[in-house]
Amino acid sequence: MRLLLFIIIALNTISSVSYSNHNMVLGAKFSNFINLHGENVENIQVALPKGVWVITSKETKAAQRSEQGSSLTSSGTVFEQVYLVNMVNGKLKATMRIRYTAKSHSTGFSVPKFCKADYHNYLNVPYAYDGTETDCLAVSYIPGVSRPGSAGARTIEAINKMGAKMPSVLIFSNFALMKYDKYLNVGYAFNPEFDGIAKPEYMGRRKDIDYYVTRIGNYPEKKAYMEKIISWAKEFRIKFKAGFNGKLQSKVSSQSNEQVQDTKNTPPDSLKQKLFKLKKLLDAGLITKEEAAEKRKAILDSL
Repeated sequence: MRLLLFIIIALNTISSVSYSNHNMVLGAKFSNFINLHGENVENIQVALPKGVWVITSKETKAAQRSEQGSSLTSSGTVFEQVYLVNMVNGKLKATMRIRYTAKSHSTGFSVPKFCKADYHNYLNVPYAYDGTETDCLAVSYIPGVSRPGSAGARTIEAINKMGAKMPSVLIFSNFALMKYDKYLNVGYAFNPEFDGIAKPEYMGRRKDIDYYVTRIGNYPEKKAYMEKIISWAKEFRIKFKAGFNGKLQSKVSSQSNEQVQDTKNTPPDSLKQKLFKLKKLLDAGLITKEEAAEKRKAILDSL
């Protein structure tokens, strides 16, 4: 009887923690990419922009019915949301939010609302189908505030404790990829003030902010910065898709309980190598024909 009770307790304990991503702890540091693990969820990586990224907050939530395919019911799927920051010389350069299926018992998800919104400075949606597959990228801006008590608000508190300040506005690149039982939504928020861009003259409603699509033309410096982030997002999308399919490669090193990827400098690829890699990405379905053509033009223009 005692043995049976022990087994039941052990199984319940394993069930409760089996989807936890044990390296995703507060204060953990990463570079290059992060490996995500969960119950029924493996082989997902999150590509990181250059620099060291530190986890500042996280939260776990049960999926709502609206977050799954319209014909599906909620079936025990659990989302984990993780926030990280990139600090340089005591200043906030960027922050990011990862949302993924830590525990998946679903066979499809609804298309995120941001994939359908009309307020973005840039939006590209190759495909978006409830319950099957979704791929979308949007670039816009978000205020440097968050709902009290949320993981985002705790990240702002952590940034303040580091002696840095949140900007009034961040430029936000929001990526989403979903495929049946895999869900990944990652937003990268860059601080324009870190790069010397002035604070917005107007704040308040979204349409009143300098970065709004019909107003940004009045601010050449801000427009140039937005275009820079859009260009970065288009190129970074290749890495994002590769990570979603577990195709990123790097040597991992450990530094006093910090999971930091080793990023060694490598000599630049030749023109032939770059074009060959581009073709491989296209053949593997990691990028669209339009993205491949755009990247090919950029490679040839660099000559």
